[in-house]
Amino acid sequence: MTLSARLATGCAAALIFGIVLWRFWPSLQYDALPTQMELGGERFTLETVLTEEAREKGLGGRESLCRTCAMLFVFEKPGRYAFWMKDMRFPIDIVWLFQNRAVFVAREVSPDFSGILDSAVVADQIIELSAGAAKNVDVGEKVRFSY
Repeated sequence: MTLSARLATGCAAALIFGIVLWRFWPSLQYDALPTQMELGGERFTLETVLTEEAREKGLGGRESLCRTCAMLFVFEKPGRYAFWMKDMRFPIDIVWLFQNRAVFVAREVSPDFSGILDSAVVADQIIELSAGAAKNVDVGEKVRFSY
C-alpha cells in the first residue's frame, strides 16, 4: 500500500471515528445511566433520553405509559427547558429536577394542551410520568436513582 493510500485510509478512519463520537457523545458522558428511581414514595422504571432527537420525540406517538414507568430527560448543562405535547395521546405529569431535587411539577397535562410548558426555573433533568403518578411529589423533594 502506498503512503498516499495509507494516509487516505487513516483520514477516512479518523473521520468515521469522529462522526461516531459526535453522534454518541451525550451517552458517553455518563459512567452509568439510572434504571430506576424513587420519587413521591413510589418506585419507577426509567427510560433515559440523552439525544436531541429523542428529546424532541419524547413520549409522542405512544399509546400509553405504564403506571410505574417514567422517561428521564438528561441535559448536558443546567438551563430552562420547555416541553410541548406534540403527538401525545395521553395525559402526563412532568417533574423538572435540579441536582436530583424537584424544582417544578406540572400535573395532569392534557395531550390536547397546545402551548409550551416552561417551568421558569433552572433544571438539569426532567421526568415524564403517567398522569397522577406525581400526585405526592412536592417541590424540594429528592429523587433517588438506582443504577
